[in-house]
Amino acid sequence: MEDLKENEGFVGEFAIELPVFKRLSYWIPANFEHRAIIGARAIVPVGKKRKIGFYMGKAGRQLTFQRSKLKKIEGFIDESPIFTPKMLGFLLKAASYYRCPEGMVLKTASSAFGKISGRKRLSATENAISLMGTGKLSEMERGIIKLTLNSPKTVRQIQRYIPLVNMEKLDEMCKRGFLEEVNPKKLSRRSTHLAIFLADNEWKGRQELLSQRQKSILEALERSEGITISSLSRLMKLDKKDINFLKTKGFIRIEEIQPSFSFCFEGNRIQKQDGETSGEVQLSEAQMRACSLLKSALLKGEFQTFLLFGVTGSGKTEVYLRTILSALEMGKSSIVIVPEIALTPQLVDTFKRRIGEGVAVIHSALPEETKRKQMKEILEGKRRVVVGARSALFSNPPDLGVFVVDEEHDTSLKQEEGFRYNARDMAILRAKEEGAVAILSSATPSMESFYNAMNGKYKLLQLPERVSPNPLPEVEVIDSRKHFMGPLGQTYISMPLYKAIGETLAGGGQVMIFLNRRGYAPVCMCKNCGEGIKCPDCSVILTFHRFTSTLACHHCGFNEPVPQICPNCGSRGNLEIKGPGTERIEEIVKKLFPSAGVIRMDSDVASGTASEPILRKLREGKADILVGTQMITKGHDIPRVALVGVVRADSELNFPDFRAAERTFSVLTQVAGRAGRGKLRGKVILQTFVPDHPAIEAAARQNYGVFYSWEIKNRKALFYPPFSYLALLRVEGPTEDKTMETAKKVAEITRNLCRESGHRMEVLGPAPSPISKISKRYRYQVLLKAGARKILGEAVDEVLRRKNSILIKTNAKITVDIDPVDFM
Repeated sequence: MEDLKENEGFVGEFAIELPVFKRLSYWIPANFEHRAIIGARAIVPVGKKRKIGFYMGKAGRQLTFQRSKLKKIEGFIDESPIFTPKMLGFLLKAASYYRCPEGMVLKTASSAFGKISGRKRLSATENAISLMGTGKLSEMERGIIKLTLNSPKTVRQIQRYIPLVNMEKLDEMCKRGFLEEVNPKKLSRRSTHLAIFLADNEWKGRQELLSQRQKSILEALERSEGITISSLSRLMKLDKKDINFLKTKGFIRIEEIQPSFSFCFEGNRIQKQDGETSGEVQLSEAQMRACSLLKSALLKGEFQTFLLFGVTGSGKTEVYLRTILSALEMGKSSIVIVPEIALTPQLVDTFKRRIGEGVAVIHSALPEETKRKQMKEILEGKRRVVVGARSALFSNPPDLGVFVVDEEHDTSLKQEEGFRYNARDMAILRAKEEGAVAILSSATPSMESFYNAMNGKYKLLQLPERVSPNPLPEVEVIDSRKHFMGPLGQTYISMPLYKAIGETLAGGGQVMIFLNRRGYAPVCMCKNCGEGIKCPDCSVILTFHRFTSTLACHHCGFNEPVPQICPNCGSRGNLEIKGPGTERIEEIVKKLFPSAGVIRMDSDVASGTASEPILRKLREGKADILVGTQMITKGHDIPRVALVGVVRADSELNFPDFRAAERTFSVLTQVAGRAGRGKLRGKVILQTFVPDHPAIEAAARQNYGVFYSWEIKNRKALFYPPFSYLALLRVEGPTEDKTMETAKKVAEITRNLCRESGHRMEVLGPAPSPISKISKRYRYQVLLKAGARKILGEAVDEVLRRKNSILIKTNAKITVDIDPVDFM
């Protein structure tokens, strides 16, 4: 056997970007030894593929095979690790807590620094070629140019031939004009987006030239002011030939458009409106008290968690902004996490006005090169305030002093794929590791956070009143059983809501109408057999979208034209569209108020930063009524919005989720808080079939204390958080029988462990998931409820230890979700 400790290199262990818990060993040649720093990324062979591996140290175990059988790394990617030792330690703790493979956690965290794309193809430019014999290029640059001279090479191909090259070097050569990217594969990575606009408003006079699909495209464009190709492709099947035909014949035009904003704040600035103040903000007594306590904690330099609990419009942002300013004066950095990218522009605009250019923005929609540039500047301390969505958690500014989680109750803070972490909980852990102050801000705190504040684990800061002269909006609850029929014979906008909209518009105010269901109608049902049309690959009813004249599945992406014949009973002409969606409400409102400017905001027309132009229309007074889903409920401050109407206030109460009442109260309180934030007095109308439900009643009173007192008793009686800890074990497989049998084995393992331990732990299931099939895979789940995290972790670890034997010959998989939020 050869000696593995010869001078030519050594054996290192790597966490691979794959769902495997075991670290893999590789030979590290001597010429890479200086780059072998804990946490550094390397390209390593795994089977016939190449993957990213994170160096975790020299092999600490005895290897029992020959040196010739040990694969060697192909090279390190970074000049120095992207994670500091403290950050790496935090990520490994997160991996342990969430029972997620280290490589998957590190992969998720590293994506905030820009993805390493093996498909990105680079080619030498004419400028670079002309400099080859001049002596102006380094040896490495000459090698890269020579390699890419005749045929473009992928990043990984370049690193295979020239192992010492890293992404920073390639980025630098691109900026200097020595390299250029060719054949970009993904439109979503562009710094601009392609959008389609209707060019011929009289197209119906030439519709004999068109196929049915081409007509559908033009009908969709008629109902929009332009739509990106990526957004349209999510709604209907696009054929390049159709697009080219429509463009050639003058039906459409295609333009490159800029994203709504970029990290450099090049987007449109938010205009000051009637109702906004300028100059120094005057703090209320409650705000001054909160600021004083937070600054005192900051001066101590010790970890502490604060729950900043204030009614909507009470100035919570001003409190944590001043705390961040205090941190900057002390030479400390800050991170602010918001649940949605759509909230970032308004917050960033505020921060930039008060702080200046030292603000970085982090979210998934940014180009990869921008991510890398920002993260480098953050690490170097050039940008000491970081604002962004979940991925901002992984930024690494020096001397972190403040960590803010805005809208801490929001379920969007939980990642639902891969590394299933909650950004709120990880922010608290990160603050603890850094000795920083953690601030959780909300008008409707999660039950767990408020319980921790009541028990002294968190420090409670309360802002009980709005900072504007106007009080909280008046809330009127409409019993939909008594006001079922509205104007024009429709049943979704009641007569009281109709009158309130008219009065608001007449008084110069704006209106928001909320319904948390996108599409035109949630059900296409046969009047003959009573069956709804289901997705062929999922156990869900298809949603009708009039925008594209299709039925669509919101889980797997399947869509099809509305059939003429019922697929269940074969009858013809009996299909009926039933129920409301935001498209339908938008159509009804336009008919009821034909002179008003009506716009819509949901994920069909706006996702991520694409929502900003819609909100800007409302801010600038170019629209009167905004119809939308939950996207319109979060954090938006539009002074002229005087009325908020909720079409179905009880729509989430019947979900099979113990948090259904909490979510209902939260979303109603949040959307109600959009009204009356300027000079106009606010009003809210909640339409519901259950006006006496405690969550509806508490939301109408905008009284969190009343709701908390009612809900906490239910949680205690049913042994749900904050009185227990949860883990959801989900089994997915191609056949229902084997999936169910596998889930039974999982449940039996955990029940046996529970009996042996003597600790309180309940095992619920196995049972089909509420959505029992997605993308042709059946889904069963087992829910664990334990009184202590230790016993919960032991049960999950036992399932993972026996995972391979459980899954033999099943083609199924088991996923673990610690502290689950989504039970569907």
